[in-house]
Amino acid sequence: MRKLSLRHFNGYFLVTGPDTEPAKFKTRQQALTWCAAHYPDLPIKEDRPKRLAKTPRAAGSEQRTGGGES
Repeated sequence: MRKLSLRHFNGYFLVTGPDTEPAKFKTRQQALTWCAAHYPDLPIKEDRPKRLAKTPRAAGSEQRTGGGES
């Protein structure tokens, strides 16, 4: 089955497909509207970046506050 691919790249939404030239849009809604108007039968696959999990800090890198031992 053919699909259109929608991804965010360099501040634009880019639509690509097997039989289409890449199309560039400023908003996600514009891209979805264009896909629905030109290719109503094809499903749209949105490539969204996975959020990176926060990495825990190393035990030695914690900032210590004063309390001053001399």
